[in-house]
Amino acid sequence: MPHSPESYLKLPAPVDCAATHRKSASEPTIRIQYSIYRDNTITYESNGTLCKIINSITRYSVNAFGVRYQETVSTQKSVTIAECKRMRDFRKCEHGDLLEHEGFFQTKNPHIIDWPSPPLSIFWGTQKVESTNCFMMNTKVSARYGKVTPISAAGSMTNCKFSEGECPTKEGAAFIWTPQPKQECRYVFYKTLNGFQTGKYWLSDDQQIGLSFEASRKSQLDCGRKIATTDQGFGVMKPSRSKRGADNEGKFPVMTNFVTSNQLASQLLALEEAVLKKTDNWFWQNFMSFCSTTNSLSASIWSAVANNPTLAARKMTKRNDIQAKFLGDGYISIKSCSLIPPSSFEFVPFGSECYSKPSIRVTLPTNTSIVTFIDLATGIITNRAHPVDCSLVTNFEYVANNTLFSLNPFTLAIRNDPNFHPQQVSENPTQSVDPLDENPLIFHNLVIGSLKETIPNTHYNEIWMAMQGSPEALTHLVSTHVDPSSGPLTAGDLEKALNLWEKVKYAWSVFFYFWSLCVNLIVTSVVAVIALIGLARI
Repeated sequence: MPHSPESYLKLPAPVDCAATHRKSASEPTIRIQYSIYRDNTITYESNGTLCKIINSITRYSVNAFGVRYQETVSTQKSVTIAECKRMRDFRKCEHGDLLEHEGFFQTKNPHIIDWPSPPLSIFWGTQKVESTNCFMMNTKVSARYGKVTPISAAGSMTNCKFSEGECPTKEGAAFIWTPQPKQECRYVFYKTLNGFQTGKYWLSDDQQIGLSFEASRKSQLDCGRKIATTDQGFGVMKPSRSKRGADNEGKFPVMTNFVTSNQLASQLLALEEAVLKKTDNWFWQNFMSFCSTTNSLSASIWSAVANNPTLAARKMTKRNDIQAKFLGDGYISIKSCSLIPPSSFEFVPFGSECYSKPSIRVTLPTNTSIVTFIDLATGIITNRAHPVDCSLVTNFEYVANNTLFSLNPFTLAIRNDPNFHPQQVSENPTQSVDPLDENPLIFHNLVIGSLKETIPNTHYNEIWMAMQGSPEALTHLVSTHVDPSSGPLTAGDLEKALNLWEKVKYAWSVFFYFWSLCVNLIVTSVVAVIALIGLARI
């Protein structure tokens, strides 16, 4: 959706393996355990409540010919935090009881217009009817680390702070929610891993994570934890050590022997040197293998994103309700999509003009239809398609539920291929990467964090149903195309289509006014002529 929140991600850059110069064997390789922390990319959601008070004033009149005039102005009154809490806790406000209706709570103060009857209505002049109602809606309020201002599908929360849990908006509405302290933590715990360390370099046992940091680096306090930041931007914390205790000398006898020659000491030193060399070679072979594998994975990710960013982002995040765009230099933007029910769209056959994508007709909640295009590979509605010579157009193919379908763009006939039996490229891949939903490790040690967490959950499906055709909202809901040959549909064209009924009513009122005037003149003239004829005869 064009107006949905946008998230930006940066792909990992290749690692310079040659820069990780090898240390000498005199620097021992030790086995050590670290608690790994990753960047806090989690979107924290809280149950929230939105409160509004709407005052509506309608001025109306009816002229002598029965033409009605009506003007309604709605204003939003300010709601205090205390009033919103009272509405949430007691389902009451100063204008009445809040009653539930299709997921919303509102008062039922009527706004009824009592139209006077013509021609006596001219003596009533312009009248006014006024009503005030309270509205309350349950919503979700979300925020991530580093973002002070939360977001909600129910409305703008500018100048609000997620940590405060309450906020009056500049429009007069009020939000209340429960803040979450973990939202202010920079790091979140990933897992505790064992590994080997030589100097500043540490490699996990499974060779999936490699970190580098100086032992003298100072730790920082984050949510009560002392965490040291690595060169890769991750956090590590050493496990706490238990204090050493001296053995009770009286409990066990002290056994001391003397070495009468230096032969044993020299043998131990030689053995130590050999073990250090072997361990050092083993460690750096594994580390270079890890570095090379990381670069290979990074290159494949870059290639996939450059070719089709949406499909690549969906595979990485395990989410099919997103759209991605490659911005260059390793950056991609991701937006959430809104699901349109199958009953709201249908394919449109090609006529004299053909395009690179199949054409569809989308029916909006107001029964207004628009014609645009669809990308069958991603299922995204778009207004971009290249003109194609109709003689070169072939059937559009797409896969759904492991079945290959073929769409004829001229007859709209859809058939499935019974001989569609694709061969698996590799039943036993040499490298196994866990799904990102279960294991938030991405690109090995370059990025630890779930990309899924950086994309705000979509709340626009409920808005699609709730707005029921608001012209302002529908202007931005879909990338529209009136006709494949007429260019993109503008906001003004859409508003004209949505307000067609109002224009028809206005035209009819003007016609009815002149028609009534003509009829009245004719009737008055006939009556006057008859009266004059009667007077002449007298």
